[in-house]
Order: sequence, then structure tokens, then C-alpha cells
Amino acid sequence: MKIPGRVRLEATSVPVAIATSALLCLLAGCGDGGSGPGDATGETSPENTSAACRDGLDNDGDGATDCGDDECRDFVFCAGTDADADGDEGDSGDAEDDFGGAEDVGETDPDEADGESEGVDEAGDGSAGDVTGDEGGSCTPDPGCGASETCGDGLDNDCDGEVDEPEAGCTCEYGLVQPCFAGPPGNRGLGGCVDGWQACARDGTWDPCSEGVWPSGEVPDLKDNDCDGCVDDGTTASPTVQCPTSLDVLLGKWQVLRCEDLCVPAGSPDCDCSWSIISPEASGVTEVPDRTADTTHVHLDASGNYIVVATILDARLDSWMCSFVLRVAPPGLHVDLWWDDPDRFWPGDIDLHLHRNPPPTAWFGDDDCHYGTCGGRDGTYTIDWGYADTALADCPDLWPDSRWDFAPLGGCPNPRLTKESVAGIEPELASLDFPRTGDRFRLMAHYYEDARFPEDIPADAHARIVCGGVPMAQFGPVTMHSNGFGSGDLWRVADIEFLDDSGTCEVTPLGAASAPDIQDDDSRDWF
Repeated sequence: MKIPGRVRLEATSVPVAIATSALLCLLAGCGDGGSGPGDATGETSPENTSAACRDGLDNDGDGATDCGDDECRDFVFCAGTDADADGDEGDSGDAEDDFGGAEDVGETDPDEADGESEGVDEAGDGSAGDVTGDEGGSCTPDPGCGASETCGDGLDNDCDGEVDEPEAGCTCEYGLVQPCFAGPPGNRGLGGCVDGWQACARDGTWDPCSEGVWPSGEVPDLKDNDCDGCVDDGTTASPTVQCPTSLDVLLGKWQVLRCEDLCVPAGSPDCDCSWSIISPEASGVTEVPDRTADTTHVHLDASGNYIVVATILDARLDSWMCSFVLRVAPPGLHVDLWWDDPDRFWPGDIDLHLHRNPPPTAWFGDDDCHYGTCGGRDGTYTIDWGYADTALADCPDLWPDSRWDFAPLGGCPNPRLTKESVAGIEPELASLDFPRTGDRFRLMAHYYEDARFPEDIPADAHARIVCGGVPMAQFGPVTMHSNGFGSGDLWRVADIEFLDDSGTCEVTPLGAASAPDIQDDDSRDWF
């Protein structure tokens, strides 16, 4: 609920992820000749898809079957073939049996130090369960489209592709974050659809809904792509790939991506993959390393939803596109700080400060978790706020230039500067995994230097606050100025209070949307 002058949202026990980046719909699988279910050329025929060209049927009634039909000859698996080449003879025909226990595939073990996924969690709704999803599903949900938008519910009520848009008269309180869904309202929470997030901007309107997955055309991949409650309905081919919906993963880990996990049967080496990624706004990850390798990994450097896109070449030489969400929802208190650096050759350095409250002491002391006291790049740690350490298996993987080493400690301390960044292309992160009821903190950002002193290069800073795995508030962009080495602006962002031990918090913005609380460096001596 809203409290005047404050931002308050209650965290739930199931973290959903955060608002940012572009919408990605699952694309239909396509044959090697450029055809596929939902041919991108717009040409449709009962016999011009890779599935129809191997199902043993004369789908278009012209007397020719599969590779014997002229419309199928452009597929690679039909090349040089004069007879039926449906390619199904070696399959069991039972997709769920080939899947090897679908509901167990793909769960991520949070105790694994390397953060590797154990496969694909495909339940149709983002949770463990029956992969088929057919029982009880009508396959024809009411899309729920109306004539007008209902403001504040995170839905695209009028089905125009926008959620709570300002053109419909929707307004909001600066800093609020809400879950959102940009598909038809009736498909929300069904099948392969995943909610995104949107933040309320400084002008009092909602940013676009992003980081979600909306309905797309159904393809045989053991996933409910069109989010109608049924898996692979309307498809005839036996699945050769299995596409997950979402995985809950740990912040700061190198997440392993294995092509064999996306093949049917699970663990099959018969698929080839290439990879791409759409990351949360705060993230510095723009691509997957070794993107054409069958096994690669990606560093999850911010909270939010990462949408991984795998282009899969199956054993039948058909290509399919599979997208799924890696959901990073840190426990306790987590803060992402990032900034838009106007000069990539002279990157600015803005530092994150998390001060406990009380006491209202000066910044840069042992009541202030920042680069000099709370780990940072050199691992210097001088504060003791009385919190237990986090188990080593749940600690982040340290970035290359870090001098920390959590292994001898058997864990990582709380609070901590999980990542210190010297350029806005990567976020700066602070974490406290075990806050207690009544704990209060103040968040501040300090423009340390712009790397081109004495010239002032302003930078636009952003901050996101996550409590109990749920994004609670997001602020910015706020323009900050550098006044020399270590003496730029201080932006006091917000106060944070924890209301219970489950992670419910209340966020109180400091300053106003039109006038953020920005002071010069001399203000570091007062809270």
C-alpha cells in the first residue's frame, strides 16, 4: 500500500525478479530452409514446417508425404532423399519418458558453490511440477482484453502492448516498483510466461514493463509457449529440445549453460547451441562468453531477470529458439548502484555507501559500509555490525580484480560490498543477507572522481533496493557532478527499515523527485 511521502511494498515468500531491459518472446522453431511453425515470410501451408515434414502424414492432401512433398525438399534433413524421412523412428514417441523425469530437471542447487544449473525446471508456471500441463488445462484461456487500461495493476488491460501507460492517464509515486505482464491478462501466470518489472520514473509515470516473457507461438519443446495452460498443444512432432521457463539462481555466480540440458533426452550430446542474453538494466553483462560453445557460463552481476536465448540445432538438423529466465533474487537487503557514463574513455567512479541508522555518525567511518571498510576491491574489512557470515556456498564468485578470498573465512561477512566498480558499465553492489526486525539503514552514492579532473563530467546515477528477494524501490536517473579527486557530490538516496525477519521493508525516499538530496563533498561529515 502507499503511505504519503513514502514507498512501501511488502515482500512475498516467492521472489519474482526486477524491472529493466527489452521484452523477448520465444520465436517459433524453423527448418533449415527458413520455414518453421509460423513461417517468418508469412507463407503458411499444412506441409511447409519441419514438424509436418517428418510426421508421416500427407498434411496438405496432395498425395505426397514428408520429404516426398516438394514443399519439404528445402529442409536439410530431406536433402538427397527421395523417400519419407520423418526421422522419428528412433524416438520413443513419449516426450515425457524421453525427458527423464521432467519435474526434476533444471532445479538449481543453492548449495553448489559453482552455481551450476542441474538442468531445466519446466513446469509451465515457473515452479516444479508436471511438465505436460495438459490435465485440467482448457488451452483456450480468456485473454481478458478490455476497452481501456486499469491503472496500477501491472497488466496490459487493453492489450495494446503497454502496461499502465501514461497515455491512459496512469500515474505513480516516484520510486515504486511493481511486477508487470505485457501479454494478454488472461495468460499471466500460465505456462512459459514470466512476469517482468517496471519502476516509477521521476516524472510520475511507469517505465515500460521489461525482463518478462510473454506468449509466443507453440512449438514442440515440452513448454507451454503460448501460455494457455497446455504443453505442446497443436504440435505433432516429437520434441527434440526441452526449453525451461525460469531458474532461481544466486547473485554473483558464474551460471553454467549446457546445451545438452536443452536436448531430448536430457543429457544428449546431439544438439548444438549458440547463446545470447538480455540482462537487467543494472547489469554490465551484454553477451555470453564463448557464445557458440555447447557449454559456457555467464556472470550474474546484478539483481533481476536475465533472459537467456539459446538457438538450438537438434539431431534432425532443425533449428529452434529457446528463451528462459535466470531469476536473481538476493535475500535480506541488497542494493544495486549503476550510472550512465557519458565518456567511455574516461569512466567516472561513483561509490555506494550503506550506513546503519542509528547512529547518525559521519560517512566514511565504521558505521558506513563502503569501499574502505566493507571489502571492496582490496578486501579491507574493518566493521563489525554483529551479523553472522553467509555460508561459503552462497557467497558470490569474486570478480577478476578482487583481492578478497572468502575460502579461508569459510563464508562471506555481512554486510559487504559485494562488488566495487570503477565504471558505470558495471554495477556496484552492497549486500546484507540477515537483517533483523527494526534494523534501519541509509543509502548514499558518492561521485568519487570522473577520471578527467579538473574537467567536470556529470554522470546520471541509479539505485535499486531489493528486500527479501523482491525489488522494493528504484531511483534515478539523478545527475551528479565531480569536483576533483575524491570530492564529488553526495546523493542521499533513501532510508530503509526492516519490518520483520522475513525481509519486508519500508523505503523512505530522501529529497523529492524534482529535487533529489544532493550535497557537495563537505556534507560527508553529517549524516
